[in-house]
Amino acid sequence: MAKLTNEQKQKIVLACKQDITFFAKHICGSELSPKQIEFAIKWLVSLRTTFKGGVGFGKTHIMAILILWALFTHNDVQVTIFGPGESQIKDGIWKEIGIIWGRMDPEWKDLFDYQATRLSRKDSPTGAFAAYRLANKDNIESARGIHMRNNFVFVDEASGVPDEIFQVLGNIFTDQNPKLCLISNPARTTGFFYDTWEHEDISTIWTKVHGKMSDNPRLAKEAYEAMAIGYGGKGSRDYRINVEGEFPLDEVDGVIPAHLVREAIENTLAVAPFEGERDEQPTFSFVNEASR
Repeated sequence: MAKLTNEQKQKIVLACKQDITFFAKHICGSELSPKQIEFAIKWLVSLRTTFKGGVGFGKTHIMAILILWALFTHNDVQVTIFGPGESQIKDGIWKEIGIIWGRMDPEWKDLFDYQATRLSRKDSPTGAFAAYRLANKDNIESARGIHMRNNFVFVDEASGVPDEIFQVLGNIFTDQNPKLCLISNPARTTGFFYDTWEHEDISTIWTKVHGKMSDNPRLAKEAYEAMAIGYGGKGSRDYRINVEGEFPLDEVDGVIPAHLVREAIENTLAVAPFEGERDEQPTFSFVNEASR
């Protein structure tokens, strides 16, 4: 690519700021799927976004695109990525950011300084940067003190992050332009991530995106069917989580599903038998056949 003038660069940056799909294609070399575009648009216009989904359709990729887009198009921006484990962050989202950055045209790649734990724009290393932090019960304080005019927080594998972290992260909404985005496989039927979908009150303030394995247009039918079988097939708990991108019916598999037990307990129409009815039940005696 021929070297661009500053004026040309500014026009491209403005075009990218107005259209994330344009940024993904022309800066990152990525064609987004319809589900990834839906996620990007909803994230862009929302303070709070919760994304539940199965595997194999690119939620990690679109999250990496959004992080790079934020640093490319904004000043006074901090992006913080939380996750329950360091290896999960390094091998997932941080690796994906590095892959996209590595294939950029040198004209754009040279704008960024990509390190093991931090990504920054070279012209503003403290005013446009991304970093990751662990989010577990032993590290609650890591969620405090995150403030910037454009303050974007992503929580990866959010179903495994303790509720205390989310309580602290609420402080970002005192900033001028905050965004909190939760991304996870819907593996648990308890916790804050679950509440953003199912809680009667909490869920009302969250913008929701739901993805399935079938939302990946590049996944061949044979590969899809094989992966679906690998997750136990239709009706299994793992299939529901990883293929359909839905919360399991119960926290763990059991002989009688917990949701049926709950429904029985809460059934106000059910009437227990009276003591007298039990007393009237016939009695049985077992007689030794040899004594007859």
